[in-house]
Amino acid sequence: MNDPFIIKLHETAEWLLLNPVTETHLMVAAGLSLVLGIIVLRKAAESLAASNWSVPAAVLSFVLGVGAMVAGLAAADMFLQPQVPKDVPYPAFVGSVLAVLLLVVAAPITKVLMKCGYAATVSSWVTSLAVCAIVIFAADFCFTNFGPQMARVLDMKGTVSYRLAAGEKLEEIKRRRIGLPVGAEITTKDDSSATLDLGARGYVTIRPMSIVRILAVGETATVELELGRVIGSVRHTERTKFQIRTPAANTGIVGTDFMVDSDTAKRTSVTVATGRVEVTATKGGPTIEVGAGQTVSCPSGGVPTQPRPANPADITTINSFKAAIGNVVNQRNKQIEDAL
Repeated sequence: MNDPFIIKLHETAEWLLLNPVTETHLMVAAGLSLVLGIIVLRKAAESLAASNWSVPAAVLSFVLGVGAMVAGLAAADMFLQPQVPKDVPYPAFVGSVLAVLLLVVAAPITKVLMKCGYAATVSSWVTSLAVCAIVIFAADFCFTNFGPQMARVLDMKGTVSYRLAAGEKLEEIKRRRIGLPVGAEITTKDDSSATLDLGARGYVTIRPMSIVRILAVGETATVELELGRVIGSVRHTERTKFQIRTPAANTGIVGTDFMVDSDTAKRTSVTVATGRVEVTATKGGPTIEVGAGQTVSCPSGGVPTQPRPANPADITTINSFKAAIGNVVNQRNKQIEDAL
């Protein structure tokens, strides 16, 4: 990562709320912070009679505690995350970093307070830091794993825009890791692309000059490709029902690394690097199974062709995306788009 620390710090703070485009997500985060903040103030109030620890001081400790935790997490992202083994889940990394930060920040401040005779305030200060750590970890773990059903923007390059519904004005996505709800439309220009996490270990990268809509996420994730190209990597499970819809065909994916194109003539091409997909014309008709190393095409209003050997360059591109995704659990700090 070559971002200046201050930019990384700002991005980390934004990411803790996933920079939501839905008000509900923001309200949940604000509510969590408020409730835990009240716990801090209550703990501080217990020590008011025993020292000159005041409510303003307690509020300040909470704000500074959050700042210290976010700054530490941003630094860990920049300098430690690239060295973390890929099989370490990201929540475990965050929890470990926050635990170390809690000790590093709490220890010297506690020592100073004790020397100044403010022993009764030590409990309040440590509680403030602990609550800050809980807020940040909850924002990371709970929102990522149990939050609203949204597609996550893992990485992007160039100018990528979105709108929440047809007819609305397109807005530029200015940073990675925002959440896009079902129904959102993503548009890329000729110098731009974006990688989305659709849940249930399903990932797609939207290539330049493409228009894509998110129809569903999770194990039944469905993406509508109106124009352009998407490359995907989907982990197979018994409940996986991943689909790519185009004007000409529907592509069912059951655990595959693939590429789907839809051109201006509304002709669809599907290429598979590993696994298999099933392609059916939008108008109906026979379903064609496409295996590894094969490709098919389907004209608008027609039926899919029989599978034929795929272009080696396309297979290489698909495999590059699969390699860039890497470990699907631990990829917050990866530069996916630069690898394609």
